[in-house]
Amino acid sequence: MVSEFQDTVEKLYKSENYKDFQKKYKEYYIVHGFVQLNKDFSEKSNWQIGFYSKQKDNLAIFDSNPFKLIDFEEAFKEDGTIAELKKFETFLKTQQILDLLKTHLSTKYMSQIPTSFLIIVQIIDKLPVYNVTTITEAFSMINTRFDAKTGKIILDEIRSILDLRNGN
Repeated sequence: MVSEFQDTVEKLYKSENYKDFQKKYKEYYIVHGFVQLNKDFSEKSNWQIGFYSKQKDNLAIFDSNPFKLIDFEEAFKEDGTIAELKKFETFLKTQQILDLLKTHLSTKYMSQIPTSFLIIVQIIDKLPVYNVTTITEAFSMINTRFDAKTGKIILDEIRSILDLRNGN
């Protein structure tokens, strides 16, 4: 079973390592959460929570077990800055999104057998989303984006992982 994103962030905010970080780096704000799941939806990795600084134009990444700063890294963005994840307490729970995903995959992609899942909670086009990439045994990636507040699917596409080597 996956840890809930909101619960993880709340625990992070209460940790001494985060409080120390916040004192030193006041300009950073939360922009994403990332977790990788096994095919049975168990956690393959801990949640990683990203914080962005407009001034430094980089990310500070925290691991959730234990809560500690992993590193600072370059911010990947199309242009401008990265939007803050606001009011994430109002988002659907991660487990609710996974239930919607299971139904969607079993309905639309019955022949695809998942091997792992990558989940990113982030803002895309000013909308909070659960951006889920399903990796399959057939070397396909199914990208499904859910509106984080309603669970509505706002993007659904499948691509071959092999296409990536050709730059497609």
